[in-house]
Amino acid sequence: MDFLDMRTVMFSHLLVDLICTLVVTLLWIQNRGRFNGTGLWAVDFALQTSGVILIMLRGVIPDLFSIILANTLIVAGMLLGYLGVSRFTEHRAPQAHNYIILAAFPVLFYFFTFVTPDTPARIIVFTLVLLIFSLQYAWLTLRGVDRVKRPITLPVGLVFCAYCAVSTARIIVQIMFDQVNSDFFKSGHIDALYIIAYQLLFVLFTYSLSFMINKRLYLDLQTQEEKFAKAFHSSPYAVALSSFSDGRLFEVNTGFEELTGYPAAEALGKTTIELGLWADENDRAAITGELSRNSRVRDIEINFRKKSGEAVTGLLSAEAIMVDGRRALLSSISDITERKRNEERIRALLAEKELILVEVHHRIKNNLNTIYSLLNLQASAHNDPSASAVLHDAAHRVRSMMLLYDKLYRAEHVTEISARTYLPPLVGETVAIFPSGGSVRVEADVEDFTIKAKTASTLGIILNELVTNAIKYAVGDRKDAVLRLTAARNAETITIVFEDNGPGIPESISIENPTGFGMRLVDMLVRQLGGTVRIVRSDGTRFIVEFRE
Repeated sequence: MDFLDMRTVMFSHLLVDLICTLVVTLLWIQNRGRFNGTGLWAVDFALQTSGVILIMLRGVIPDLFSIILANTLIVAGMLLGYLGVSRFTEHRAPQAHNYIILAAFPVLFYFFTFVTPDTPARIIVFTLVLLIFSLQYAWLTLRGVDRVKRPITLPVGLVFCAYCAVSTARIIVQIMFDQVNSDFFKSGHIDALYIIAYQLLFVLFTYSLSFMINKRLYLDLQTQEEKFAKAFHSSPYAVALSSFSDGRLFEVNTGFEELTGYPAAEALGKTTIELGLWADENDRAAITGELSRNSRVRDIEINFRKKSGEAVTGLLSAEAIMVDGRRALLSSISDITERKRNEERIRALLAEKELILVEVHHRIKNNLNTIYSLLNLQASAHNDPSASAVLHDAAHRVRSMMLLYDKLYRAEHVTEISARTYLPPLVGETVAIFPSGGSVRVEADVEDFTIKAKTASTLGIILNELVTNAIKYAVGDRKDAVLRLTAARNAETITIVFEDNGPGIPESISIENPTGFGMRLVDMLVRQLGGTVRIVRSDGTRFIVEFRE
């Protein structure tokens, strides 16, 4: 049996091509999202294998397919493979000349097949195109890529140097010894040896592509490890890798040494429990329990102990990861001890400030109470009724402010006060001062919102004036007198409505043209709040005050 029979050689070539195509296709599937160009390699191998299949069918199918299309597929595959290597190495170059060669190739083959049949000429054309593409492969992988990438592409370059050598030798032999039979499958042993050489180089090309991908993966892995190592060791936080099961440390950074006081040589190989890092050992069980459920925890405040025994408060973030096939814990701890101390100082200062404000409000209330008593005493001792009335009105205004400071003194927050807590009692207590107040019914519908202390002081005097005027001019001796207060807040706008069911204020009296001090005071204070006041004369008198806070 002749093992160099061309059909036997081509059949083995086909089997090898099929296996190589499968290998390269798997490489593409595994790495298509990671590297460019691998898809073109898979197409390259598929086209070359298809070309070999068509050649094997020579004599069964027309020569147009078994000769021209078959060899064109092989050449096109070679070009696509070259483009794939260019993309993989990120080396872009003009390809117009290659497209011209690819377009001219089937024309020449057609000429030497049907116009002037010449098998040696076809072999020379095919081998020359193969040589041109091989030279480009070799130059790209040995010289065209960056120096850093050349160790990766070197095997491919060497394979195509061999392609160049075999192709050059075949062209020389073909020109010098034109002995090729017109029937390709009856070619001599020399052509069979060339096909075997190309077959071996095809296998080596497959291996070199696999090597190139594996080398890139290895270098990428090294880069990722280097990035991780730099991030790990340069982190300002304490970072540690430990066994998930028992907390045994196998990697720590400088931040860990500084935070805990343990040098890496002393900490590695020991558990966090053995080092006494947890102020409460149950904290570790709680953390690992949470990690078992969610795989990560973020910014949990934990108390630790340094080697010296000093307490440390840290924000712990941790994630369960796999390291060398075992479950590990990647932990990062930010030292917030000083921040916690500052927060405690701030809380203490705020508490002290609150206490001082409470004391100030208490003293202001007592002082106002003294002024209120003196004004009332002076009013009672005065023989002039009008002077006495003025003093009583002044005393009422002081009393409204006194009520505010009494509420602030008792409030949880001394810089603001609840409208519902402050306004209805203010109206009720102002009414109770007057002899006729016992017959007046006070109705209040006040929403539960807060107002600032400064605003409340001004608002208290406004309501005091409105209530005083209502008692004097709307209530009189009536037994069915009703005073109604409503207050609401809509976004930043506060609306206060105070009304009575008296005979109504005369048309001659208005906010714009007040006749008494009380109305002028109301107008002035409302303007001070940056608001407006309106009078509605319908079934009594209604004052509508609106302002923003």
